[in-house]
Amino acid sequence: MDYDLQMELDRLRHAATSWAYQHIRRNPAVELSQTRLRRRGHVNFDELELFVPATKGDIIIDGGANVGGITSNCVRTGAGAIERIKMAVVETHERFSPELARQTDELRERLKSEGLADRFRLNWD
Repeated sequence: MDYDLQMELDRLRHAATSWAYQHIRRNPAVELSQTRLRRRGHVNFDELELFVPATKGDIIIDGGANVGGITSNCVRTGAGAIERIKMAVVETHERFSPELARQTDELRERLKSEGLADRFRLNWD
C-alpha cells in the first residue's frame, strides 16, 4: 500500500476514534451506566493492603488523583456526593507537564459543560 495512503487512513482512523470517544464514551448516559455497573460497596487499595467500606452518600476526597488507580477505585463505590460540595479550590499542577495541562483543560471544559465551573475552581497556584 502506498505510504501516503496509509498515512491518510491512519489519520482518518484516529479522527474517527477521537470523535467516537468524545461523543459516545463521554455521553452522560454512558458514564452513568458505567458507574452503576462498576459500583462496589468498598474501596480496596491493594498497594496498601487496605480495605475501606464506602457507599453512595459517603464522601471520599482523593488528594492525589494522579496516583495509580485510586480515583477510579473510589468512584466505583458510588461515593462522592459532588452535589453537596459548595466550593472547592484545587491546585492542579498543570504547569509540570503538557499531558497534565491537557487533562486539566479537559476537566475545565467538562466542569463548564456540566455547570460546575463556579463551584470547582482549578486556579489555586
